[in-house]
Parts: sequence; structure tokens; C-alpha cells
Amino acid sequence: MKWPPGKRKRDLLLLTDTADLLKAVKKVYTYDELTEYLGLQPSTLSRYVQGEILPAPQRAREILAKLAEPAFMRRYVTKVFEKYSFSIHKAFSDPDFLTAVSIYFAREFLARLAGTRVIYVLTFPDTSSIIAAIVSRSVGLSPVIIGRNARSGETIQAIEKGSMSVMVASILGSEELTAAKEAMRMRNLRIPLVETVILQDPSKVVEMFGKERIIHLFP
Repeated sequence: MKWPPGKRKRDLLLLTDTADLLKAVKKVYTYDELTEYLGLQPSTLSRYVQGEILPAPQRAREILAKLAEPAFMRRYVTKVFEKYSFSIHKAFSDPDFLTAVSIYFAREFLARLAGTRVIYVLTFPDTSSIIAAIVSRSVGLSPVIIGRNARSGETIQAIEKGSMSVMVASILGSEELTAAKEAMRMRNLRIPLVETVILQDPSKVVEMFGKERIIHLFP
């Protein structure tokens, strides 16, 4: 697995990711707040958000690096949950929110694992699969859905034995852990990275995967 080939393709992905992430965070941040954080004028940010212009590649890199900084993303996710009065259903029904966390996960995925032999993106049959689909498109892999309401046994049997996979979830709790354990047992899978928006039962997840392999945005 590696970064998408070709400078033009990478620059296009950079520009679209920057525009999408700016649009998402603008829902919960004011232009004044973003100006203070990014060091750009409100009028310039407004034109980026409205799609009137796109930033130059170097500026896009600078914007994206700051918006995809882990501490900022955690604050952003909390603000989205606050906006929806901590209604998880409403938050995960916001397409801009799903896109934003997917961009962050894809960047972390590539930063940590580019050049490795990751083959699959494991996910679950809920909003996790939407996030995983966006991540998979960015990194050039295909998502594999496991767990409840999926034809899990057949799906798992199709996974190459001993392969390396990354797990992507909207919520990672006991039910998802059970499905992951089954897939790992049946196909002897290696999972070097687990990405989830909400982490439930953190002690169990850490025990199963190790703290250094887990990325979560809430709590």
C-alpha cells in the first residue's frame, strides 16, 4: 500500500480534502475562530468554504496539516456532538462529519502504514462502512464488512489467511470486538491499526490491540 501515484493526483486529493474538511469544520467554528487558528483572513476562508476558489497546493498542505492535527480533530468531534446534543444518530447522519473523520483517518493510515502490505479495511455494517468506504478510496483498498447483520462467516472466509488489515469503526464496543476477534481467529489476521470515532470499553480494546495501535476521537 502506498500514496496514490502521480503528483497531479496527489495534489487533486489534497485540494479536495482541504475543501471538504474546511466545509465540515465551518459548521461548528466561526470564521473568527478559524482565522485565529489558521492565520488566514475570514474573506479568504469564506471563498474556500464556498468553493469560489481553491488554495494553492502549498497553502492547502498547511491548512490540512492544522485541521487534521489530532488535538484539533478531537475538539472538532466534541463540538459536533455538542451541536447535536450528543445524539449519536444525528451526528453520524451528517455527511460532512463523516467525510471529515474519514479524511483524518485516511491521513493517519497513510502516515503510519504507507509501504506496508495492508490488504483490507475491516469495518462493520453501520455508519462504520461509510467511513471505511471513504478511507478505502483514499488509500486504494477495499472495505470488508464483518459483524452483525452481515454474512460474516462467508465474508471472513474470503479474507486471505495471515493478511494484514486495518479496522475502521464509527463506534468500537463489545459487539464490534467480538466480530473482530472472530475474524482474527478464523483467518489469523494481523491488525496494526484500529481507527474509531467513539471508543467504548477502552481497557478491553487496549488489551486486545495495544494502546499504540488505537486512534480514537471521543472520548
